[in-house]
Amino acid sequence: MQENEESLTESIHLVGKSYLGLVLSTRIMRRYSAMFLPLAILFFASCSGNSEDSSNEDRSESLNETTLSFQDELKKSVLFDEEKLLKQSLQSGKPMLLYFTGYSCVNCRRIEDMTLSDPDIMDYIDRHFITAALYVDDRTKLPSNFKAHKKLKAANGNNGTMVLETYGDYHYSIERSKFERSSQPYFVILNGDQELLIDADYRDSDIEDFKKFLKRGVIYYNSN
Repeated sequence: MQENEESLTESIHLVGKSYLGLVLSTRIMRRYSAMFLPLAILFFASCSGNSEDSSNEDRSESLNETTLSFQDELKKSVLFDEEKLLKQSLQSGKPMLLYFTGYSCVNCRRIEDMTLSDPDIMDYIDRHFITAALYVDDRTKLPSNFKAHKKLKAANGNNGTMVLETYGDYHYSIERSKFERSSQPYFVILNGDQELLIDADYRDSDIEDFKKFLKRGVIYYNSN
């Protein structure tokens, strides 16, 4: 009987302690919630903001890969990446515009100064095309892993083949083998199957004529 009373008393004490702890915890939470709640909100908002900023940066970087202006591409020769350009064309639903040019090409500088410098033309190109400028006289050596393309046949003056050693060799071989042209400036508009839709050269250097060339290319592309 005495043991039962002691056990009951101990249980009452435990319940009392638990109740007291709960009351104290509740009072502490009420007292400090006004202090810690804003801090918690700021913390989670900061985390969310960082995640959103990171996401925006990723999207910007992705967009920058496909929205490099044609004017920027004219400033420096880069090795033509056919696979990358085709992928961008298919993803964007835009035709490809290839511009065969050269550092020593006088007519290329003229058409760039007289025609491609026109704001309306540059804006139209940037909005409607995936572009690449292919310098045929770039002396930069092809990378060592470019072996797969060194056997590419390209007709020269004797209908033979040429050894591809530089960026310019590769770009010139594309112009010769795919479009049977050897002069610059030379523009081609291609569809997603890399089929020629329309081309233009220095004879189309008049601003209005060049605008017609670009618009026809878009029309032909969309009608396929």
